[in-house]
Amino acid sequence: MKVKLGDNVTIIDDKGKKFVINITKGAKKVKGLGIINSEEFIGERYGDVLEIGNKKCVILPASSKDYIDCLKRKAQIILPKDSAQIIMNCSIKPGDKVVEIGSGSGALTIALAKTVAPNGKVVSYDKRKDFIEIAQYNIEKA
Repeated sequence: MKVKLGDNVTIIDDKGKKFVINITKGAKKVKGLGIINSEEFIGERYGDVLEIGNKKCVILPASSKDYIDCLKRKAQIILPKDSAQIIMNCSIKPGDKVVEIGSGSGALTIALAKTVAPNGKVVSYDKRKDFIEIAQYNIEKA
């Protein structure tokens, strides 16, 4: 499978650090990688080792776990293993409607949304505006 414009990809550098980016036209700054032109990845095969700056990196399709690993954090996140436990214990499934109290950084919200998709709905509340903004940012990226 090859990288296409609009794909969300995970870049893993030679030290194991992950970066999730969207393949777009033009250059962008990626903290930890520098300024990259993601358009240059178009046509590369997933799993290929690419040189980005002076680092050897592997490019892979972005997974839900990658998004959560790379979330912009303001509050403590609920880790994927705990999200799975919550989803299983509450028997949450596609089409369900879920209310979450305390958005935090949005990690659980993302897991819930992916679980209830495509016809379900997650409504998340937080009393802190800064947490709501971080959660919205992370959810839009995922």
